[in-house]
Amino acid sequence: MQYRRLGQSDLRVSMLGLGASGLGTRADLHESHRILNRARDAGMTLIDTANVYGPGGLRVGDWHLAPPASRRGDHCDQSGATGG
Repeated sequence: MQYRRLGQSDLRVSMLGLGASGLGTRADLHESHRILNRARDAGMTLIDTANVYGPGGLRVGDWHLAPPASRRGDHCDQSGATGG
């Protein structure tokens, strides 16, 4: 996996990221965690959790809180916001 610095920060994130839109809608909790674990194992550190994804962001939050707790801080969860 290749990594790049995120903007002007010291954060380094994977060039490939996982979009969380299907988590919680097409994938149940167990399947969502399996997908997130595989992404982590492949070296992905960037997860897109835009607010329009519905329960996808919640699935990512559940995954961060599930054991092992050591996965917290290993990823950069990015989110966009829509205005109206």
